[in-house]
Amino acid sequence: MVIFLAAPLFLKIIRMPARFHFGLFGFTLLISLFLQRPAANIAVWQSVVYFFPVFLLGMIISVYQEIFFRLTSGKDFYFFLFALLFALLQTIFYPGFGNLHKPAFAPALPDIMLLQKISLCLFFTVFLRRFETRNSPVLSKLADTSFAVYFLHPWILALLEIIKNINGFKINSLLWWIFLVACSVIISVLIIQIYNKTVIRIKTLFKSNNTGCRV
Repeated sequence: MVIFLAAPLFLKIIRMPARFHFGLFGFTLLISLFLQRPAANIAVWQSVVYFFPVFLLGMIISVYQEIFFRLTSGKDFYFFLFALLFALLQTIFYPGFGNLHKPAFAPALPDIMLLQKISLCLFFTVFLRRFETRNSPVLSKLADTSFAVYFLHPWILALLEIIKNINGFKINSLLWWIFLVACSVIISVLIIQIYNKTVIRIKTLFKSNNTGCRV
């Protein structure tokens, strides 16, 4: 949320020269790799610093999209390989799996999960480009609700984790991770669908009431 409140800052940044954009991205990415996510996701400032280069990268791709897609066309598979490579490195050199969390200044290995997710984002950005002219109801629905999914999924994941702990389930596997991802997306989409329908009904009700009062 703080990142979105900082939109005026990003607008000022995007007006700067291209060299500044890429230099700032590289500098902030390096900081994020060693800062990592905050322990228990509590420290807001640490999260803002951590995700800053991710939002900046999205803005850079948006501004220079013609150059970006020209350079990356047909190379989506390489981004996917990079993601697999980072996952393999994490399996070999890091304890456990999943997102890395720590106090801001505690020493630790660089957060290669961030690099893995950036690689996956680039993969899907280039891969889905080929479907841009196709009318896919599923992709359109995901695109329309992606912003809501971003905000809702942490709460849904936390709720599922509580349910798991209450029932005494001790599950930590790839299948559990896939289940969490699927559930968080599906439930988020359902919530936003219910919300949209409720808002439409309320607006319709108010319009009908206002029309009746005028008559």
